[in-house]
Amino acid sequence: MLSNLSAVQILTLGSPSIAGLFALSFLALAHHNARARHLKVLALSFLLFALASVVQILGIPPDVGWNAIISGALYAGCVIFLAEGVLGRVGARQGAAFKLAAFFVIVGGMYYFYYVSNDLVARICVLNFGSAAVLLLSAVRLSPLLKGRPVDKVLFWLFLAFALSFFPRTWLTLGQIHVGMGARAFGTSSFWIALHMTLVLFGIALAVVLILAAAMDKIDDLNRERNEDHLTGLLNRRGFDEYAAELGRRGTDGPVSLIACDIDHFKQINDRYGHAAGDQVLRQTARLIRHTLRAGDAGSRAGGEEFLILLPGTRAVDAYRVAQRIRIAIETQRYAGLPESVRITASFGVAERAPWESMDGFVARVDALLYEAKRLGRNRVEVAGGAASVIA
Repeated sequence: MLSNLSAVQILTLGSPSIAGLFALSFLALAHHNARARHLKVLALSFLLFALASVVQILGIPPDVGWNAIISGALYAGCVIFLAEGVLGRVGARQGAAFKLAAFFVIVGGMYYFYYVSNDLVARICVLNFGSAAVLLLSAVRLSPLLKGRPVDKVLFWLFLAFALSFFPRTWLTLGQIHVGMGARAFGTSSFWIALHMTLVLFGIALAVVLILAAAMDKIDDLNRERNEDHLTGLLNRRGFDEYAAELGRRGTDGPVSLIACDIDHFKQINDRYGHAAGDQVLRQTARLIRHTLRAGDAGSRAGGEEFLILLPGTRAVDAYRVAQRIRIAIETQRYAGLPESVRITASFGVAERAPWESMDGFVARVDALLYEAKRLGRNRVEVAGGAASVIA
């Protein structure tokens, strides 16, 4: 089989092999991360590139027109799904109408400029400018990557550079086409080999960055699972301690306040209405807490029915007001699995961290205020120094 292939064909067949390996790599990553649907889309994109390259390089089918249209359709699908896969990383998607329109414009244009008006230059422009348009329109929606980790920023700029590269590619390609040159002659030229290899290099760079990003996502997921309370979705105590330690290492110029919250008579809820109802109380309480958190705040289920809320950059007076809002929200909330007449309440302790205070000492002090709220009748907020003096 290889003996029937030209040197150009043998040289360029390496590109579909590489694309196929990347497709398998994305599928393997997707197998270990079921939530990352975009990895399967990327696998499909690289598989389509591999098929398009094989069709074009080996001349399958041998009819030049159908070879150009089939390979062009596969390349168009590759670009559309590449854009869809990268968009999936930021939780965005292309509409089905956009994908179908882009595909039929590119393939329809190539069909027209072969069978209706045979024009190699027009076919090259349709495929390249169509691909560039799909990628550039997607790049506009990838701006969230610029706020992510370094690997996400690299991915954004590399994706944008790949999209823009189709314009000089087209210009250089048109400069190499001679009058009367056919698609077969152009496809065996040294210029086409160089052009094809630059496309492969861009693909390799994108694939490596995407695989690295996916691997880092998986590490983040494992850390999140380790540090997350599975019932409430808040941090567990280990996650809270790690966040507090990281905050201490980074340092903060402003104040740091802490709220401790404990659901009143929670054991009675479990005993009377069952653990499923108790779990619903915990979930809904956690949801109320989560809705109060700002960027940089940390909410944690410290254990049982107790929650901790760390508020960097917050004075005790503001933390007191946050605790009061949560207390009222808990008291007025209707809880699934409980009769309408049942009201859930919670007690709170609030304090602002002293400059010399360790985190363990800080948590212990806020816990003491929480238990003081319990002793004084529950469904109240106790703050270091007394509420009246803090608000004043």
